[in-house]
Amino acid sequence: MLVMIAAGLTEAERDKVFLGRGDSPFVPEVMSEIKDAAETLAPYRFDRVYSSDLYRAQETLRGVLKGNPYNPGWELVEELRERSAGSYEGMKYTDIRKGMSPKQYKAWERDPFEAPLHGESLMDIYERLAPWFQDQVAPRLKKNENLLVISHPDTIKVLIAMARGDDLTDVTSIQIEHTLPYFYHGTTRSR
Repeated sequence: MLVMIAAGLTEAERDKVFLGRGDSPFVPEVMSEIKDAAETLAPYRFDRVYSSDLYRAQETLRGVLKGNPYNPGWELVEELRERSAGSYEGMKYTDIRKGMSPKQYKAWERDPFEAPLHGESLMDIYERLAPWFQDQVAPRLKKNENLLVISHPDTIKVLIAMARGDDLTDVTSIQIEHTLPYFYHGTTRSR
């Protein structure tokens, strides 16, 4: 089983800022949401736990595993970082939209091959994650191990596609909620 959780919502994200790999404090309600996720996951024994190395993911992970009697420790994984926002890092979405035609903005938001200026597309995330996923996740899922991954919304979309063997276009419209556990039961399919 693969359980994926997006790091807690930050003030910048709430304010519609394309945070990317930047940092921002959590919104006040996040600690309660993390506690809820921890309670949901308390009965599960995880064989492996992985987290993005970004601070907000690590803090989410600490809260989720707090009090879990089966805590195996965790590994920080650079490949699990959030999508790079490139030149738009730290900009409000409304300001980004002003510099693009509606067609350009929609393509950038929904096309897995479109990237923010100097940033990453979903396909770029896929290429960054694929070697790690094939080496660390796929074999463990085939052995029915329980894995927990704390990452970020766009990265989790790509992980879902990888786990299900789907095309990236199948996951572009999925809305990933912060701190909500997403469970994948099954084995990965080879491409």
